[in-house]
Order: sequence, then structure tokens, then C-alpha cells
Amino acid sequence: MRKAHYFLTCVVACLLFLGIPQGVKAEENVNLDIFGEVIETYDDNILYDPDNEIDDLITTVLVGLGIEHVTKTQSFRLSGSIEQNLFADFDTFNNTAEYIDLEFEKEYSDLNKISVKNNFEHAEAPDSFEESIGRQLGRYEFFNNEFEVEYTRELDMKRSYSLGYANEVYDASRDDIPDSVDHRVLTAYNYQRDPANTYSANYEFEYTAYDNDENSNTHKLFGSWQHLFDKRKGVRMDLGTSVIDSFDDDVTAKPYAMFRYNNEIAEDTMFIFTVKKEYEPSNFRSDIFDLLLVSAQVIKQLSDRWTLKARGFFGLGEYLASNIEDELAGADAGVEFEVRENFKLFMNYRFETNNSNLASRDYEKNRVSLGVQVSF
Repeated sequence: MRKAHYFLTCVVACLLFLGIPQGVKAEENVNLDIFGEVIETYDDNILYDPDNEIDDLITTVLVGLGIEHVTKTQSFRLSGSIEQNLFADFDTFNNTAEYIDLEFEKEYSDLNKISVKNNFEHAEAPDSFEESIGRQLGRYEFFNNEFEVEYTRELDMKRSYSLGYANEVYDASRDDIPDSVDHRVLTAYNYQRDPANTYSANYEFEYTAYDNDENSNTHKLFGSWQHLFDKRKGVRMDLGTSVIDSFDDDVTAKPYAMFRYNNEIAEDTMFIFTVKKEYEPSNFRSDIFDLLLVSAQVIKQLSDRWTLKARGFFGLGEYLASNIEDELAGADAGVEFEVRENFKLFMNYRFETNNSNLASRDYEKNRVSLGVQVSF
């Protein structure tokens, strides 16, 4: 677990070196948001277990902070929260979770730009469907830190190239889950045909090392097309191949594809649809995970005070060496009501089910949450 803490410290030190504090001191350009939440959740299967379905009522007390600083040449966004989860009946599962998300982007000139992203999570249960697919079942403590830095150079009005490095550290408390460090080198050549359409040729090299002395490397080559409706809405499509030198020294070529659509399909209605097919090293075992996922999300602003969110998810995964197959399906829906400025009420329901060729990995899970948020 020390690795995740050490890596996060290094990331923060790098950002300090890049000069973030000097910009944040300009108070007129800083947006600061402090908020707190109290959430009551009923969970009918807290252990993700097919045979021992234990239910409990969980009280979550959360404190969060968000900082945003934007100027003409740089932007800095930091959000984080710490939460205490208290179980009514099984207090041995009481735990503390932390989440930190950071984004930094700076233009050093009209031609040169650097961006940094870091996402840190310390928890005992997955926070999304994407984290659940292929996961070792049960409740256990884990640290996960994802870091990425990218340099972009504009060659002319239409052409540019990017160089980047990414790192992921995963550290779990269970002995049967190997700790892992994943390194990626990223390169891209971009051609912007017009303000809306950009084409890219991408190459990535990925090396994954586990603490059980297993490792793998992957060469991924793919093309991308991105069409923007505005700065935050658009379509992206990736298509290519991954050449994987896996743990048994078997070199194979596998397909990679991704499609994402993000747009306002009606007045005050946002629709996000994603399909992805890829082969990647797993965080949960020293193996290659063959993953197909499909997700769709709708966000509807019902009125000035009411917001509705709904999402469906389907994931199909297979561990190539272990021959373990998982099929995860789920849905969640939530509604939020702004009682007054800085005071919100919300309710959420989530269902997920996993079917596997190993009966011990099958489970169903329902969660119902009611909460209140106060911001300052």
C-alpha cells in the first residue's frame, strides 16, 4: 500500500514544480466548493456472495472539496472527498474511503501545451460497473492511482503530435490479488481537417509488472476519428489492433475498438453511449482480460430543481489463461432535487448481476440510497 501513497506524493510534487501554486494565488480566478453529504444505503449483498447474502444498512458521512482555477493559458481542477462508512449490524466492515481527481493544463506558447491528470481511489468496494467486471469478489481494501502526462506540439494550423506517459498502481489487501504497476508510453499524430473533425494515428506501448514476478507487454496501434458538436459534446471512434506478449510468452494479435457518442438528444436531455472491445492486463490477477462493454446513460433536467439520471451497463469478460468468464449486467437510476441554493436531496437505486462459468463468482446485488448534500 505504500506504493500508492508514494506515487501520489510524487504526482503532487511534480504539479507543484509546474507552478500551480502561483496561479491559484490569484484569488479572483479561483472557484472554491466545499460540500458535505449524509447518505443512508440499504445493500442486500454486502459481500458480493452467491451463497451468503448478508444485507445491512450503511450510513455514509462525506466531506468534499473542489477547486477550479482557469486563466487564458492554464487551467487547474482539483476535487476530493473523504467518507466514513458505518454498518448498522456488521460494524467490522466500517471503513474510510478517499477519492482525489486532478486535472492541470498549461499552454507554454501558441505551439506547446502540457496536460496532467491524476485519479486516486482508496476504498473497499467498487464505485462503478466498470470496476466490478472481472473483479475478485468480496470486500477488501485497495488503493488505485492512475496518472497521465501528455505534451502536445502544434506543427501548423492542422497538424500536431503528442507524446505522453501514463502509470497505474493497484494495491489490494488480499494475498491472492497480486499488486501491479502498469506503465504506458503514448504517441499520436493528429490531423485536424476542420474545426469539427480530427483524425489521429496512435501508438501505445504498455508494460505491466506484478509482485508475483509475472509481467506482460502490449503494442497497440490504432486510428481515431473525433467529431465535435461543441467543446464537450461529440463522437469518437477508435479502431486498431493490440500485439500482446503475455505471461506464457505467447505473442498474439487482438482487435481493439471503441465508439463513444455524447450529445444533447432533446431539450435538457444528455445522452452518452459507449461501446468498447479490448484486451488488457487485469488488476485482479496476472492474466489478460478480454473485455466487451456497452453502456448508455441519460441525464434529464426535468426542471430548474429536478434532475433525473439513468444508466444501463453490460460487460462480457474472459481471462485468457484462467478460462474464467464473467457476464455483468446492471442498471442504476437516480433523482436529485435542489431544495434551495446549496442544499440538495437525492435518491438512487442500483442493481447488478454477475453470471460466470464459475458458480462461486455468481451474485446479485441491490442498493437503495437516500441522501442530502450541503455546499458552502
